[in-house]
Amino acid sequence: MAKGAGSIPMGVQVWAKQELAPPKPSFNQRLKMIVARSMRPGMADMSGHMRERRDILTPRWQTPAPRVAIIADTSGSMCGADGGVVLRAINQVIAYAGEATVYYCDTETHVQKARRGQPLKAIGGGGPDLSAAVQQASATKPDLLIMVTDGDMTWPKPPGCKHVAIITRVGAASHGWPAIQWEPS
Repeated sequence: MAKGAGSIPMGVQVWAKQELAPPKPSFNQRLKMIVARSMRPGMADMSGHMRERRDILTPRWQTPAPRVAIIADTSGSMCGADGGVVLRAINQVIAYAGEATVYYCDTETHVQKARRGQPLKAIGGGGPDLSAAVQQASATKPDLLIMVTDGDMTWPKPPGCKHVAIITRVGAASHGWPAIQWEPS
């Protein structure tokens, strides 16, 4: 832009740039998109459905829930405020996916099946070894693998399936993992 007479005032330029910028999706919107994209194309299928009043079998489209594996970092650095963040992030993933297998990681891996509406119980605490949990979760061939961590660890190699990290600490690096920053809702 021209810096001389007749140029647009700086305040108007800043305002216009903010107003005309594309909207940035919230954490919840990004997480919902990631879970929705983990569905394989063509996963919807016709199934039989019984009506309540009549014994008639009618066709109905049914989309099975994606197989989601969540790796939760339960190290000492995740205690305190971040510990609650892990359970809230897991609950949000389950709200979108319906169910998930949760791998709580400390010195060993604890596995728990989680479904929408069921209370979660965090297991573990101590130094995490997430690489073992990534290998164990990858062996089940999930449609999506999500790791919830503060990023204060040795990062495992990315698995062969779709994967993403939810990072709870601002400014932490994701070391080759696609990541979204946790934003409380």
